[in-house]
Amino acid sequence: MSNKETLVSIVIPAYNVEAYIIECIESVQKQTYQNLEIIVVNDGSTDGTAAYCDKMAALDSRIRVLHRKNAGVVVARGVGVDISQGKFLSFVDGDDWIEPGMIEGMVKQMGEADMVSCGVYREQFPGNVIERVDKFVPGVYRDESALSYIYRKMIYDQELDDIQPMTPWIVNKLYINNKVKRIYGEIKKNITFAEDSMFLYKYMLEECKSIVICETCFYHYRYRNDSAVHTLNEHVLKDINNVYLSLKELFQKHRQSQELLYQLQKWITTITFIAVSERMGFDKRIHIPEFVADLKGVAFGKLILYGAGKVGRDTYRQLMEFGYDVLLWVDKGYQYYRKVGLDVESPEEIARYNYDTIVIAVENETIADEIKKELLKKGIAEDSVIWKKPMKLY
Repeated sequence: MSNKETLVSIVIPAYNVEAYIIECIESVQKQTYQNLEIIVVNDGSTDGTAAYCDKMAALDSRIRVLHRKNAGVVVARGVGVDISQGKFLSFVDGDDWIEPGMIEGMVKQMGEADMVSCGVYREQFPGNVIERVDKFVPGVYRDESALSYIYRKMIYDQELDDIQPMTPWIVNKLYINNKVKRIYGEIKKNITFAEDSMFLYKYMLEECKSIVICETCFYHYRYRNDSAVHTLNEHVLKDINNVYLSLKELFQKHRQSQELLYQLQKWITTITFIAVSERMGFDKRIHIPEFVADLKGVAFGKLILYGAGKVGRDTYRQLMEFGYDVLLWVDKGYQYYRKVGLDVESPEEIARYNYDTIVIAVENETIADEIKKELLKKGIAEDSVIWKKPMKLY
């Protein structure tokens, strides 16, 4: 193969990420696969991002920096795609970073496939990182039957009641560049919500005759309070509707249109409820619970609630509404939760209280078992610890 045939283009959109951009670019520079074209698109940053990018480009001929007026991540990525020359292409966001072996590992697995998807180390909040992988058996999906299996479940798995079994991000994938150019040219530039999903589903349905699922986590997704997905947006319902109408048009043309449209409607319903509760800036008393706790058998005594994630927050509201006496609310991520206004303490505080019951409020049974084992090691009586799987409403 010639250098051009084996060149991999990495497109990095960057907007006001001066605290992260050096680590991001360095993680790409340090790839064990060195034949890279690194395209950084500075999307009108008003901090030091532009200066850092220029300094790094001056020291590495593989880096090309483009400066433009702020127009959003869809346009910024598109600018990078337009000038890219590699046979393969991948995206990295300017506030994230990647493992040294990511590109080499994915290129090796690409073969004759049209896309490789790897796992992600996803920071849910500072200090709390989980591994998120595609919920399909790792391997190559190359015939129509195999691809149809993925399409039937990629947005919503009805059997498992699981939203987006296929990781919905654009960044943890390796693509064929000339196919990316065609797809990206057709993405509507006014999409400001779920833009990753818009590109990914269109690419998969229109360009993929073979997909590789890789369970190795190569990509590091950083949690940021000030990122677009965590900031208030009074127009978010309009944005969601734009995504729905665009994907509806795409899905109606596919041979599996009925299954795809059902999955789309389920996903849109879920994110709409979440948006109303979390993104629109409504009064905190207006809340649509995602989970309902099973409180059967939980006596009206002195309680300690363990867990402050979505299940924990919904359970806390439910306990308070029903008149339970919650002495203490704990979570290992208490420092983060306190910063966002929740009265959550460290689990170490449990030892200071006299209580009747500890209610573990998490969705996953394996995590609940781990929490329970930790409590028992501290001498807490087993019969005082309760976990029951919560009911998911949407």
